[in-house]
Amino acid sequence: MRCLKFLYPLTRSRIPESAGTKGINLHQLMKHGFNVPNTYICDWKAYQHFLSEDDRLESCLWQQLKGVMDPAKAYAVRSSANLEDHLGHSFAGQFETFLNVRGVDDIIKAIKSVWRSVQTPAVHAYLDHHNIEDRDLLMAVLIQEMVTPVFSGVALSKNPVTGADEIVIEAVAGEGVQLVQTGITPERWIKRWGYWVEKSEPSKVPFNLMEQIAEQIKELTSYLGFPVDAEWVFDGQNLYWVQAREITALKTYNIYANHLAREMMPGMLKPLSFCIGASLMSNSVLRLLTEMLGDFSVAPQDLVKQFYFRAYFNMGAIGAIFKKFGFPAESLEMLIIDLPPGAQKPKIKPTSRTLTRIPGILLFLVRKRGFVRKAHLELNKIENDIQRFSEDQLTEISSKEILTAVSQHNQIVEEIAYYASFSLFLLSMYNRVLKRQLARRGINFNDFEVTENMPELDGYYPSKDLSDLYCHYSVLSPEKKKALNATTYCQLQEIDGLDDFLEKFADLLDQFGHLGDSGNDFSIPPWRETPDLVLKIVKDFKPIEGSQQIKIRLADLKAKRQVTPMFMFFYRRVRDYQLLRERASYLYTRGKVIYRYYYLALGQRYSDKGLLENPEDIFYLTPSQVEQMVHEKEKSRKYQIIVDQIKQEMLLMKEIQLPTVIYGENPPPVMNVAEAKIMAGISTSMGIYTGCACVIRNLQDFSKLQQGDVLIIPYSDVSWAPLFTHAGALISESGGMLSHGSIVAREYNIPAIVSVERATSIPDGTLLTVDAHNGLIQIHD
Repeated sequence: MRCLKFLYPLTRSRIPESAGTKGINLHQLMKHGFNVPNTYICDWKAYQHFLSEDDRLESCLWQQLKGVMDPAKAYAVRSSANLEDHLGHSFAGQFETFLNVRGVDDIIKAIKSVWRSVQTPAVHAYLDHHNIEDRDLLMAVLIQEMVTPVFSGVALSKNPVTGADEIVIEAVAGEGVQLVQTGITPERWIKRWGYWVEKSEPSKVPFNLMEQIAEQIKELTSYLGFPVDAEWVFDGQNLYWVQAREITALKTYNIYANHLAREMMPGMLKPLSFCIGASLMSNSVLRLLTEMLGDFSVAPQDLVKQFYFRAYFNMGAIGAIFKKFGFPAESLEMLIIDLPPGAQKPKIKPTSRTLTRIPGILLFLVRKRGFVRKAHLELNKIENDIQRFSEDQLTEISSKEILTAVSQHNQIVEEIAYYASFSLFLLSMYNRVLKRQLARRGINFNDFEVTENMPELDGYYPSKDLSDLYCHYSVLSPEKKKALNATTYCQLQEIDGLDDFLEKFADLLDQFGHLGDSGNDFSIPPWRETPDLVLKIVKDFKPIEGSQQIKIRLADLKAKRQVTPMFMFFYRRVRDYQLLRERASYLYTRGKVIYRYYYLALGQRYSDKGLLENPEDIFYLTPSQVEQMVHEKEKSRKYQIIVDQIKQEMLLMKEIQLPTVIYGENPPPVMNVAEAKIMAGISTSMGIYTGCACVIRNLQDFSKLQQGDVLIIPYSDVSWAPLFTHAGALISESGGMLSHGSIVAREYNIPAIVSVERATSIPDGTLLTVDAHNGLIQIHD
């Protein structure tokens, strides 16, 4: 009877689907010129004959192997199942792998052992967990010439824990199977944007080899079309790729960062100020971008979130906006992750999609012709509305009417925020063009006086008024200065000869009384409520002394005949939008302060009723909580309980060291390292979990593990897979990103930290918090 064909060389121009996932991926690499050891594929049709107990199978295999296997060489025999190494399930370590196999007879034994490993209880449990039918799993086998390894390891084109676009390389001396099977702790290298942001020091692995691996994993990913986890071997001369697969269980987290937020919404913000400020900013920015680029699948409330009472921007949502612009995906990481000292971030380069957005943006700008004039007309109305506001009117309306007034005021301030955002956007754009125009004339932008003869700008800065007041103060007689220094603002009215000073001081408070310590937090009293503090600012004011830098003016360029119609166009636009931006920003701050008086009026009422201890406590509630409080018929002190809790939390969070980046919606727990017992390791599966420790050193300890325990192991073995169905988190003394425990923990979605020295010394039953966002383990008393 004719022998059935089961064996195919990887060098064939085409290989069948029955080669399995690993076989198909390796074939792609070989086609694109990557070094792959000489490999043969025993396709899964042979496995089907094995299941049916076909008597012809072994004879056919023997004949085909005998014709191609070199008895002087050693081979690796490993699995290549149809469902293996898929995005949601890796089957990590579930199937047998045999190294250094020699001779046809032993190769056939190894192939059969790989097939039999499909039927183990551990694989059946894994299939059940992933709702996969046994019959759907088909097993091909790779027979690959062994490369004598000097170094070996894995390389990943994406961080499987955070999803960040960075290359992660782990390396060991000798055979790389140690990374998965024995959980040895490898050397770890991370490259991002062309820079090594983490290197193993000291390292046994040559630096040039790391560079070569990083470069090839980028190319390899490009050819395969998905994030890659690949195994490599270096024989001292050449780099070989022995396996390549899609990164399994790759999580997509919202990524929150405070780099930008610290500039735009700095400091701790009470809930009321944060909620309103975040809503105003998000709505205005999204409105502007939607007008330019169309609708976004981003909700305003998703752009900014508060952790530890500080603002964090959702860089995942902002990343979606980058993509809408046509910028590359790595723009997200360029914004949120710091490089080491001396390294420079690469420029965010537009893609071809960006060019397709240019007509829409130009059309948007055409539609906005005359925007500056219309904006000033609208701001005139808004300014009148704001100036008409009086705290006295709040005593005459009900609490529900105050909420209605707040809602109406929201619309006004949102409109101001839109003009502020729009003017800032166009000012930045026109500034860049004018900067290039000046550079062509050999002039630095900072040396050019772009706002000359614009006295109207002085109305939006307090510096001139403070300087004038200081001049008045400085020429007072010593007796009047002494009297002024010894009294409060209220007592100044009784001092003769200060009428002119007091009139100008009142004008300052009227014009700039909305300013304060923070334009973001309207819970902080502004200048108009702290005149004694402003008086001190006046007395301590330091006018600019000496000659200021003489800047180049427009007349200087005209004298040199360097002014063209195009230059004048951008010059005027910069001046127009500079004025609009300053005016909108000024009104925005004035508008935000009005929220203070609306809510203080409510706070006073509930304080008078004994439901809040003092009016300012209302700032510790969210707008929705205030609304609930106003509409509830049964009044209680439950909101004071919320206030007291927030106050206590803010006090505890005041001096903490903030994480720069937070993955997911839950903030990592704040640990006081000085007081708490902390152990550290490498995070290989994200999450936070608190539970009791259970140390498992061998199979005899399995029965100790209770549902929800923190599983602590010396290393990860394939036979320990059943433990993961009970564990709430994993801690391992050894291992890396691709140790068996790390891979399975990511699939089971439990936090994991590896390479934790002396972890098994933790007593059973100890309460632990596993913070796999930061690689920290807190040991509770």
